[in-house]
Amino acid sequence: MIDSVIALQLRCAQAKLQDGDFETAMRICGTILDELPACLPALRIQARAAAELGMLDVAAISFRASAEIDPEDEVAHIGLALCAEAQGDPATTVAEFRRALELAPHDQRMSQEVASRDGEPLITPLMEARSLLAEGHPQHAMMVLNERGDRKDVVADLTRARALWELGQIEDVWDLCWQISREHPNCVRALFWLRASGQLIEKPLYVRMIKKQLEQIAPGLEPYTESLEEVACAHAAAQ
Repeated sequence: MIDSVIALQLRCAQAKLQDGDFETAMRICGTILDELPACLPALRIQARAAAELGMLDVAAISFRASAEIDPEDEVAHIGLALCAEAQGDPATTVAEFRRALELAPHDQRMSQEVASRDGEPLITPLMEARSLLAEGHPQHAMMVLNERGDRKDVVADLTRARALWELGQIEDVWDLCWQISREHPNCVRALFWLRASGQLIEKPLYVRMIKKQLEQIAPGLEPYTESLEEVACAHAAAQ
């Protein structure tokens, strides 16, 4: 388990952020990140605190790092868009809002943000596939990704992993996410899928290794972890 001191520091930083004590929140997160440079909750708190303090370069760096660790997090791209807008960079603003909408295609607020700045409707294969997944059509989502998806987009691969999981192709989930983790070692979503699939296909040594890695990257993200484990248990019970 992650050191209890780190867990306490994260709770304190979150409380300071909520109380508006942004300087203290940043100072605590800096201490955490000195020890755990890929600690996702600390990066997220630091990004928000820095943005509130007008430290836009620091905020953008932290939001970017968060997006690299959790590529499916649209909030990080919203943060990047707002930083770019405040810095007078309309092209990056639009690009980041468009990316956020790709990640959350049913978010009407994001759709409005893109429309108000860009004026062009956004429909990409990734958006279509993620919408199909949300509607319970994993096979169709796979077809869209395989025919028109960007093979270099890590989110496309993570979306494939989710579709494969829902289709019951657990070994394929493992193989795909293992490949993702080789290219993106701190990709938290790939690691979550590896842990969940590894539990089902009996890879205990790897599962323990992945669990330790997750404790360094994603302390405080238990709800997402538990949701994957519930899916894994439900799948195992159905076999």
